[in-house]
Amino acid sequence: MRFSRSGSNPHFGADSERVYFTAPQRWDRQLLRSLPLMSAGEAEPRDHAGSKVATEMRVSPDGRWLAFAERFDAHVVPFAPASKAIEVGPATPGLPVRNVSTDDGAYLHFSGDGSTLYWSLGPELFERELEDVFTATDEADEDSPADDGEGADDEAEEQQAGIDLGFEVDAYRPDDVIAITNARLITMAGEDNME
Repeated sequence: MRFSRSGSNPHFGADSERVYFTAPQRWDRQLLRSLPLMSAGEAEPRDHAGSKVATEMRVSPDGRWLAFAERFDAHVVPFAPASKAIEVGPATPGLPVRNVSTDDGAYLHFSGDGSTLYWSLGPELFERELEDVFTATDEADEDSPADDGEGADDEAEEQQAGIDLGFEVDAYRPDDVIAITNARLITMAGEDNME
């Protein structure tokens, strides 16, 4: 069943009545949007979060967290659906944002209970328990002085080594020689590269 003509990374949050996905909004902005799967009245999408730089956004299965990848890092912020979309980034004012990766983070995914965030870097899979990242006061007191939007608390702790998922396989290497004849070579030499 098609529910949108554009977007990527569809997934569910705390229930299966709405599907979340990342939707491009102009060339300079990404939106976390959701649509009801079965609805007689509300068929319009609802925007939850926006970012000018994030490449992916994902809601945890328990609906408590929003993970996003921005500038080659994975971040997590408490997720509270509101009437207006919030702008997320490493220095989101008024919300505790935590960087969970030290090198890079892509292909974000939560565990089934929403307690662990997974991401990958090359052939390695990394994980981080969210209880190690956030305290109870972080989630309850979103106006904490430490979270003034300056990004001071958004430094990732040194992460443990990931699980290497890479593998080696034999590949076919031909021993034949192929000659291409009667061809015109373009050297791209000269000042204008048009020789």
